[in-house]
Amino acid sequence: MHRNRHPELIKARMRMTGTTVAEFARMHGVSRQSVSKAFRERSQNIQRLIADLLKEPIQNIWPEWYDEQGHPRPSIRSIPIRHPDDTAKGNLMADGGEQ
Repeated sequence: MHRNRHPELIKARMRMTGTTVAEFARMHGVSRQSVSKAFRERSQNIQRLIADLLKEPIQNIWPEWYDEQGHPRPSIRSIPIRHPDDTAKGNLMADGGEQ
């Protein structure tokens, strides 16, 4: 699997379109910090807006987070961690929640 594009490369491509991070944030009614955070963390709404600006599929920019069709990949945090003793004792329900 390919790695996500480096944040500085994304910012450079944004500048090449004539838009700075601050201008992009103002255009879309979000904070500059939220846009900057989207370079390093999942933020589907902002990342889709950036991909639209760059006229590039979202999965080309963030392939670690989006599959070939542009759908979000499951987050490692969304996968429940089960301890073998918990399931053996029946402490977890079938959906992963606690009793």
